[in-house]
Amino acid sequence: MNLAIALSEKGDRQGAVAMYQDILKINPSDAIAHYNLALELIKLNELDRGIGHFKAALDIRPDSMGPDLYNNLGAALVRAGHPDEAIAQFREATKRFPSHAASFFNLGLALNKKGLLEEAYHAFSNTVRLDPGCAEGYCSMGMIRIQQGRLDEAIGLFKHALDIDPAHQESLQNYTTATRRKQLLDQKISVMLQRLGDEPDDPVLHTQLGELHRLKGLFDRAVLAYEKALSKKADHWPALQGLSMAYVSMGEYDKAVSFMNQVIALRPEEPEGYYNMACILARKGNVDEALKWLEKAVDKGFENWALLVQDPDLTRLRSTRLYNELMIKADVKKAAQQNNEPGNND
Repeated sequence: MNLAIALSEKGDRQGAVAMYQDILKINPSDAIAHYNLALELIKLNELDRGIGHFKAALDIRPDSMGPDLYNNLGAALVRAGHPDEAIAQFREATKRFPSHAASFFNLGLALNKKGLLEEAYHAFSNTVRLDPGCAEGYCSMGMIRIQQGRLDEAIGLFKHALDIDPAHQESLQNYTTATRRKQLLDQKISVMLQRLGDEPDDPVLHTQLGELHRLKGLFDRAVLAYEKALSKKADHWPALQGLSMAYVSMGEYDKAVSFMNQVIALRPEEPEGYYNMACILARKGNVDEALKWLEKAVDKGFENWALLVQDPDLTRLRSTRLYNELMIKADVKKAAQQNNEPGNND
């Protein structure tokens, strides 16, 4: 074992691999040899073999390497394109070693990559609870709040990270960008309020004010502005849609569904409403209902193919059979459109 370690320290990966394999021929139940061999294989980018030996070590002695075994296995699974398995390993690490901040941080990274933003935020919150000096944890929380449209909260989190480590570049860049965005939104809100002073009965202006408040993360104010717009024009669909989106951000999904239903009733041929309903229901956890609305959106002509693939709101749907069938249908439609474009005909 010592010779294998020495070879690894000298950078002789192949020699170390051979030595650990010899050890395992003699004692296949040596969990440490499996673990060390896995580390060498991962460094050689032999991910599948490395994962296999991590799992072998796990089967033999689950707690033999502490949280490192679960975290290194999780990291390898992420690299190999198995995010769900990775998340399971990180979760297991947090259960077995609940005071290990890095396990929660790795879990947060994996959940964030999957688009499970609130779960990721909770994991990062546990990171900074266990390690209050972790600037990276606060920065990661701020980046999630940016994605969720909670600008003021994000700025506070970036500032907290910088209070811990003034040289933390990612926090500094995000803080600067978010602060500039906030200042720009404040300026636009000021202008909009002046315009509303001159045109208080214009539903479009009230709706635009709601959008600005929503972009800033001031959802209560956004709701008031949208409601004011609807008091001027009850069927003003942009205000109804804005209300739905604001309630989504507030986690009030039943209200969001109610207002999106009104949007769809006013614009039954527009696919965006059906797509937004699918996203709301997916976030609520109603996978089957979300899939039905997503199918309606595609049937109505929804054509933002990249969004279908990347939208984090649809994360819970992507492992289902119907979602994959819808993607095949979307690919067929996309190919048909490309074939009908000028210059593509023989």
